[in-house]
Amino acid sequence: MVWAIGTIVAAGVAVAGLTLWLRTSAQLVQMTQRAQSLEARVAQLEASLVGVRRQLRVLEARTAPTDGPAPRLALEAVTGPLVKAVAFSAGARRAVRRLVRP
Repeated sequence: MVWAIGTIVAAGVAVAGLTLWLRTSAQLVQMTQRAQSLEARVAQLEASLVGVRRQLRVLEARTAPTDGPAPRLALEAVTGPLVKAVAFSAGARRAVRRLVRP
């Protein structure tokens, strides 16, 4: 009787171990396939990134600044005299007073 119970327990442990091994190996195969598909996707993205970088260089070359006049500031006609007066005078208060007085 003890031998029969021991055999049944051993068979149960063996079946549980086999089931665990089969499930683990199936999961390992799935994870390996997923990793391979992700690696392939990364390779595709890297290849497309090379193309995008090439296009970016072309666009940067097209939009490179030329030796033209400096860009104008908004309201430069209004702020220009004030900035010049502050830069060339002893202080900002005197420059503002000079510009405000008629």
